[in-house]
Amino acid sequence: MKKLSLIAIVFLLLGVAGCDGNGVTADTTAPLISAISVTGITETSATVTWTTDEPSTSEVQYGVTDAYGSSSGPDTSLVTDHSITLSDLTPATTYHCRVLSKDAWDNQAVSGDHAFTTVDTTAPLISAFSVTGITETAATVTWTTDEPSTSEVQYGVTDAYGSSSGPDTSLVTDHSITLSDLTPDTSYHCRVLSKDAWDNQAVSGDHTFTTATPAPIVQTLYGAVKGSEDEAGTWVWKAIPFAKPPVGDLRWKAPQDPEPWDGVREEIEFCSACTQYDQLSGTSITGSEDCLYLNIWRPQSEETDLPVYVWIHGGGNSIGSATLDPGTYGANLASKSNMVFVSVNYRLGPFGWFTHPALRSGEPGDEADDSGNYGTLDLIQALRWIQDNIEAFGGDPDNVTITGESAGAMNVLSLMISPAAEGLFHKALAQSPATFSHPVETGEASAHDVLLKLLVNDGTAVDEAAAETHLDGMSNTDIEAYLRSKPAEELYACYEQIGWGLLAFPTIFQDGTVISATGLDTFPSGGHLNKVPIILGSNKEETKIFLFMDPAFQGKDELYQIVAAYSSDLWKANGVDDVARKLRSYPDQPGVYVYQFLWGAGGDTGESPIPDPWGFKLGAAHSLDVPFFLGSDTWNVYMTSWVFTEENRPGREALSNAMMAYVAQFARTGDPNEPGSDLLTWGPWSNDEGEWKCILFDAGYDATDIEMSTVELTQSGVLEAMKSEVSEPLYSEAFEYLSSFIMASYLLEED
Repeated sequence: MKKLSLIAIVFLLLGVAGCDGNGVTADTTAPLISAISVTGITETSATVTWTTDEPSTSEVQYGVTDAYGSSSGPDTSLVTDHSITLSDLTPATTYHCRVLSKDAWDNQAVSGDHAFTTVDTTAPLISAFSVTGITETAATVTWTTDEPSTSEVQYGVTDAYGSSSGPDTSLVTDHSITLSDLTPDTSYHCRVLSKDAWDNQAVSGDHTFTTATPAPIVQTLYGAVKGSEDEAGTWVWKAIPFAKPPVGDLRWKAPQDPEPWDGVREEIEFCSACTQYDQLSGTSITGSEDCLYLNIWRPQSEETDLPVYVWIHGGGNSIGSATLDPGTYGANLASKSNMVFVSVNYRLGPFGWFTHPALRSGEPGDEADDSGNYGTLDLIQALRWIQDNIEAFGGDPDNVTITGESAGAMNVLSLMISPAAEGLFHKALAQSPATFSHPVETGEASAHDVLLKLLVNDGTAVDEAAAETHLDGMSNTDIEAYLRSKPAEELYACYEQIGWGLLAFPTIFQDGTVISATGLDTFPSGGHLNKVPIILGSNKEETKIFLFMDPAFQGKDELYQIVAAYSSDLWKANGVDDVARKLRSYPDQPGVYVYQFLWGAGGDTGESPIPDPWGFKLGAAHSLDVPFFLGSDTWNVYMTSWVFTEENRPGREALSNAMMAYVAQFARTGDPNEPGSDLLTWGPWSNDEGEWKCILFDAGYDATDIEMSTVELTQSGVLEAMKSEVSEPLYSEAFEYLSSFIMASYLLEED
């Protein structure tokens, strides 16, 4: 036998070409991992199992993220079926894990990421429990849970909870279940149950709610109406028709009595606004010509002969509605002042005020149809309806106060000079009125311009000169048919807008039938005047609502304040003080009471209770007195948060309470002063120099600041003050702006 060489011996001992000592070649590929799963999951443990295609060691790496901060430690047993239990885990926690296996040759395989969640044995946490949307027969229960859970409501007239909504098995965190078929005017107990994905159940505490009391069914002359429960312990009847829809042949006609109906009319929504431009876009038309409806609120009581407060909305007689702004809903005033509150719609824009010879018959008995004052006639029709029906709602038809703000206040004054409105109301409140009225000829000229534009816009004529020629060949019958054929969009396209959907157009025509032939100049002329006790007033910084978005004042705060101050003073001089003086000149005119609303002013000196920048930009702006008179906590919807804060709440609520108390007493007696009241005596306007003129409504952060004033403003006096108090070049800049400012230009009289 030949001796083996040293190299041969080494090869035999260690294996030749990668063989092991038994002559088996080594494996350089990692084991194949498969069938990985996580089972046996409890609050604090979970078992990870998997297989490998060859005997391998075991390890599990895990963590709450895929960083795998923990390890089970290696199990060095070489097996193909692997199982490792992880312990000391946190309950209700999602973990990431992966497995590692090494074969006999230290080839390592690593699995992909797997996630699992440990068991939660704690019940879900219930919060934000509330019961809303309560009606006579239904209520919606809402709540939240801190983890996805199922839903169920148990309820009953006692805390035995004899009924159930049935489970909703959807796993969500925001829960809402509506209970139906409930009994009206009944107190219910309820609780909610929620189960999470592990069947851990939470049960809320007991909650109670009471279904709404059915509003009485009221019989009007035209049919029965049913209302509903509303805020502040009131009932509301919505969208009661007080006239036939003024559509078709009734467009540009005096309103007619509504058609009677059978059964019980129950409206859950307010009616549409009357046709107008959308206030935000200023381009699209919204609303409907079928809009002559009113709404009634009253306290939930059996009282009768309550004063009636009729609200006429503002909006330049071209925008707005009785219910456009929730701040003008009647629940708070009806409840707090114990009155019946009525809000009314009336036709707007060219549907409310439009006059042309082609629309007039000239026949006896058609004077109202021929007047062109259709919006005014709508208000008169509403007042007639109130006279005939309000007693059924607990109101006193012999004690009706008409109220309105801005154009609504102007309409209040127009009703005072309307022969057709005589005897339909007994007191008046005009907030920030203007004294516009126009000769019929002005209305006819406007209608003529509209016709020319219509003919050009629809392609009948190439330009206005051609339209004039075409119009000359049309008979009145042709013109009437042409106008009645036009949709709202085409009519409105013929008018200039002045912002916020407001139209520049003549309104309140001195036709001699609906409106006195001398218009609002009737006050000193001896024309027709419905003499009733009246409250008149305006706001210290009326015009800021129209000025604050004008880029002309960018970086010109001093000019802004000057323009706002003097134009607002002109408004008061013309629309309030001048009217008060003229009314007071009648020896048989009942009490005339004047106010000026100051709350919010002082932003220019840092003294406004309204936070910056709105104390300066808006201050005591136009319409800000409305929520104070109506007991509302909103103003012009989205402007509320700009001016009303928790810091100024105590003072403004105290001021609102005082203003409402004055008006409630005025509505009852014609005198705002209640005997024995702690409020300052509100003296009536006196034409005597140095005597009381108006009450000043103001408040700081915590308390009211109400006092009387002897100051009277006149147009000439305001203009003289501006000239003497404002230096150049600011005076010329301010006067130039006012000359083009539609809210003031008609009041300027240059020396």
